[in-house]
Amino acid sequence: MEKIILEGLTNPKPYVENAQKWFSIINEQPAEEASKWIVAALDEILVKQIYNSHLKS
Repeated sequence: MEKIILEGLTNPKPYVENAQKWFSIINEQPAEEASKWIVAALDEILVKQIYNSHLKS
């Protein structure tokens, strides 16, 4: 976790891009299903970040 946080502080661009994607995904969904879509979007972002961090190590 520390490695991911330090990477985000030194190289924020991919994290900012993922945050922008996350907000565009959330804003396109019905409010009644917001929790479901938020969790799915977070899962997708975290899986990509974990996968990418494993490729770098």
